[in-house]
Amino acid sequence: MRGFNEIYEQIYKESKEELEKLRIKQICKRPLVILAELSCAMLLYYFVCLRQTKLNIPFLLDVFLILFIFFLLFAIESALNSNKNKNNNYHYNKLFKEKVIKKIVEGYSEKLNYNPNVTDYADNQEYYNKYVRELVVQGLEKELRRNLMDNDNTKLELHNEILSYFLNSDYAVISRAYSDSEFEEKYYSFYYEDTIYGQLNEGHNFTMTEIKTEKENGNIKGETIGERNKFQGIFVTNQFEHNVNTVIKIRDNFKISLFNNDIKLEMDSSEFEEAFNVYAENKIIAMQLLTSDIIQMLVDFKNETNIVPEITIKNSNLYIRLKTGDLFEANMFKDSLDYSTLKKYYDIVKFSVELSEKLVDSIVQTEL
Repeated sequence: MRGFNEIYEQIYKESKEELEKLRIKQICKRPLVILAELSCAMLLYYFVCLRQTKLNIPFLLDVFLILFIFFLLFAIESALNSNKNKNNNYHYNKLFKEKVIKKIVEGYSEKLNYNPNVTDYADNQEYYNKYVRELVVQGLEKELRRNLMDNDNTKLELHNEILSYFLNSDYAVISRAYSDSEFEEKYYSFYYEDTIYGQLNEGHNFTMTEIKTEKENGNIKGETIGERNKFQGIFVTNQFEHNVNTVIKIRDNFKISLFNNDIKLEMDSSEFEEAFNVYAENKIIAMQLLTSDIIQMLVDFKNETNIVPEITIKNSNLYIRLKTGDLFEANMFKDSLDYSTLKKYYDIVKFSVELSEKLVDSIVQTEL
């Protein structure tokens, strides 16, 4: 494993110039367009309003009318070039992920691989959410299968495509794992990108993904009238051979407990209990798995980042959730290799891997 400074120096030498040229090129386009639109607005106002009338128009009204014409032109230009601007941002962001995020992830550990998922992110996932979001939440594959019995060929083709995506895509695997983790009871839409994966200690499968869930603001006659984010951040899954045959949940202490059937454990660390609640079906196993170094690691991370890691250990699966907000994205209005931003990305990856390894090691070493 390599340290951040070593990785950063390599990225700086290899990609700084290329990324900055592209970023500045994109930024400089907008001021020039705005200046041109303002000039056009003033000329248009002068010829239309002043040359054709002899009215004495107040100065403030002059300013208002010029600004009105400018914003009208700006709105028209933005609408006409929206796809072009998206493509430009997409190209820069894609290059940033390839040159920077991939190097950070794979530089940190040779065991890890990185896939930005940028080509499959928008269209396929929106399509999937539109038709089977309720099936994702409730796990109703059988309901979708019954729809395949419909005699309408158009519907049959549509449902076959949906079913294939539901059962076989990486998106479907991740969304079902998130549902299994019991971090949220219900959500309206689910999105993912930026997948980090590999095999860690003891050969267990590790996957780290940025996800976003949304909840509808309201519903009128079956139509959604708005959405709002429920969660955006990192979701980590670990699969291992050992089966703990129980469920253990570590949650943010400030959230209302929904686990009425579980036992809330009293922990030895008062500092830990200020930020976390632990719920478990089996108190003995939970206390064996949550060793003092794991507890201290969670407390230290919370104190350093103000992010409370949430964990579910369920049979042969370990799930971790970090409410980080949007990660691994290029900021057009900040240095492409901003040190503090990239260090934050590195630290999130490092913490997710190290916590996963510690927890899985604890599970393997515990006599169940």
